[in-house]
Amino acid sequence: MNSFNRILAASVLISSAWLYTSCGDKHEAPSRDQYQIVGTVTNAKADGKIKLLRIAGTSLVVFDSTTTDKDGKFTLRGKLPEATPAYFLIDAYETQQALVVLDSASDVTAVLDGKDPQGKAELKGSKLIDSHNEVLAIREWFDNAQSAVNETFANNKEKMGIKSFSDSLADVAQQTDKELATRVKAQITKMGPSVVSLFAAGMLNPERDFSFMDSLARSFKVAKLGDLQGVASFVENLERISKVREGAMAPALELPKADGSMMSLASLKGQVVLVDFWASWCGPCRRANPDVVKLYNANKAKGFTVFGVSLDEDRDKWLEAIKKDGLTWHHVSDLKRWQSPVAVTWQVASIPSTFLLDKTGKIVGRNLHGPELEAKVQELLKQ
Repeated sequence: MNSFNRILAASVLISSAWLYTSCGDKHEAPSRDQYQIVGTVTNAKADGKIKLLRIAGTSLVVFDSTTTDKDGKFTLRGKLPEATPAYFLIDAYETQQALVVLDSASDVTAVLDGKDPQGKAELKGSKLIDSHNEVLAIREWFDNAQSAVNETFANNKEKMGIKSFSDSLADVAQQTDKELATRVKAQITKMGPSVVSLFAAGMLNPERDFSFMDSLARSFKVAKLGDLQGVASFVENLERISKVREGAMAPALELPKADGSMMSLASLKGQVVLVDFWASWCGPCRRANPDVVKLYNANKAKGFTVFGVSLDEDRDKWLEAIKKDGLTWHHVSDLKRWQSPVAVTWQVASIPSTFLLDKTGKIVGRNLHGPELEAKVQELLKQ
């Protein structure tokens, strides 16, 4: 999906093709077809550079620019050439950046910090910006809640013991994450389909919250807002996710085995299959392998098997890990690590990542572990 957190972390591309200069008197009201940003930079310097950056895919492109006066005042004004509203980034002195959502008649006031990148930026001036600020408040609540939980548990770690500490921390973190989803969904429902709704949706879990996110995607189609920034990629990503959700038939998967011959997942139809995305360099994967070995050995004669898909790039290390961990099931890899097309098709963003398939090839479980996985395998073998 479109994630502004990832976009803002991307490298900045400066393109003169989209370079506009600010114009007009600072106190002049904008025309109905122009945006206007009237701002103040604290810790100002005369002639300090202010840029309005357009978010273009994973790049940031200079769209408008000006300089501050001796008091840190500046004005940006102009027309937007694309479907609006849309997110832009205000850059003050290449020190602090703040997201701003603009439409063709936005009249925004902004306060930024010219010295501290972490200083609080304040933007006001439209219902869209008010909605964006409400979403940021939810994110701030979540960050503060996480910090408080981590601090509380860290102070009691020695008293609780490692296992109790880890289990309790995981439980509380899960509760906090659920509360985050509840608040975000309520805010999106309140706002309706908009670019701010897409920004907020970036805080949801596509696997857990798919139905809600799919409903949001449909609302964009109904409102005919498909041209808005990020909508197309959001919809496309949900379509990819839908193909590897529980209840969907597993996508085609065919890759080379260690001897170079090709093996397809379809060749295992009729068996209960655990598709296991892993790698020799993945510590959590290696630590999980003994449990998978135990499950496999106990059920392989009953019609259960494992299809290991490695995201390795070093063939020798891949084969060494298979031998060392005693993984005697089927293994395939194109040795392309994260560049493997199957990782994209199966929406694998982290490993270990597993998919449990029934005898027809339908996905019936994702990332199941321990007793839950074992119970589900036994249930499927009896069908």
